[in-house]
Amino acid sequence: MKKYRLSASHVLLASASLIVVMIVCLGIYQYCRAHVALKQQIFTISYKEEIPTSSAYYFEGQAEEENTEFEESLFQFSKIGEHRVTVSFLGKDYEIVIELVDDVKPRIQFISHTFLLGSMRSFDEIVEVIDKSAVEVSYSLEEESLKEGTYTLSVTAVDAYGNQRKKSEEIQVVAVEMITFDPGYDYQNLSLEKLVDRYLSDQQIDAENLAIGYVNLSTGETYYQNETVWFTAASTYKLPLNMLYEEMINDKTLQEDSTLRYCTNCYEEGGGTTDYYYSVGSAVPLSFLMEQSLVHSCNTASHILFENLGGWRVFREMATKYSKDTVYPDDYYSVYHNETTARYLLDTASYLYAHRKEYAIVIKHLKNAMPQQYLKTYVEYPIAQKYGLLDSYRNVVGIVYTPTPYATVILTHGLADGEKTIAELNAVIAHYHLAHS
Repeated sequence: MKKYRLSASHVLLASASLIVVMIVCLGIYQYCRAHVALKQQIFTISYKEEIPTSSAYYFEGQAEEENTEFEESLFQFSKIGEHRVTVSFLGKDYEIVIELVDDVKPRIQFISHTFLLGSMRSFDEIVEVIDKSAVEVSYSLEEESLKEGTYTLSVTAVDAYGNQRKKSEEIQVVAVEMITFDPGYDYQNLSLEKLVDRYLSDQQIDAENLAIGYVNLSTGETYYQNETVWFTAASTYKLPLNMLYEEMINDKTLQEDSTLRYCTNCYEEGGGTTDYYYSVGSAVPLSFLMEQSLVHSCNTASHILFENLGGWRVFREMATKYSKDTVYPDDYYSVYHNETTARYLLDTASYLYAHRKEYAIVIKHLKNAMPQQYLKTYVEYPIAQKYGLLDSYRNVVGIVYTPTPYATVILTHGLADGEKTIAELNAVIAHYHLAHS
């Protein structure tokens, strides 16, 4: 084999060529980096959209393999207006300007379809308008001109950004004195058990389709029916859930303005406006979540709350402390079996009242929940209540603030009108309670 020997000049030439290649490559690299730039000065994003965290969204001129996902925490803001974020990309700091805009029409919902003459002063008491920014609301009717009857009320809402929505629904205008229920029973001389039996017989309701609990919070007198039968809890689980969070506020583990993460699996249809104001990945204030959960029975807000405790099972284990019961079936801990009993909920309501100074936030929200409905339909005293509805289940647990308060639980299933039954039964219970207080 013939051997070749490189001369010093050849080696020098080869080295020089390699250096040239390296310089060219470095120049190309620097050139490419120099041409990485923000795509625009201001990025306009709807507050309803999830804010992108990928460099490809904000920068042009980058190679595909240089795409970077920035820290999500840098983009967790929800206030309308301009926000500035500093990111480090390819060895250089950049300031990204994001303008969060409100391009969503206000949401209008009728929280009641009954306007009470002599008691209510404004349609604001039966209509709720929700928007991220300031909103002007106008009504097609004037409250002062109303008489008893049926009307179509049109509501127009325009927010500060010009987004407008109009909604019309039928309402009933009634006099306050008509919102009563008294079947004329002998409340003074009959026991509560006999009064309930009489009502169920008159209404042809099977006692197996409901569970009832009552306790006089002054004397301790208690009445139960089917108290150990497990019923679908629906949204009544949100009462102990929020009690746990107020305890954490009290012991300084959390503050009302602490934020919880809106996790990817936390969205649930039904009630509230959490998904209207916040998107997955957002940091949501605890105060907002508690109000949404208890006043509006928002499933998404409640899901965020129990997930941030460690999940459904952890929450259920923590909530057992509110009841005297010590044994729970396996299904109690399963996310697929949201069940409860009248005894558990009455114990929880009694605990809430006994420690009422520690649960000011929870009680305030419960008093604002569902005006003129459920326990509040026929009873004019202040009431703190948490209702629940799912399929044919209609449930409620609450404290009725008569001169000597009482707590009650009514769980129903398969009734023609469960909410009506709850309202009328509470009226019977209230008559009995007042007669014996």
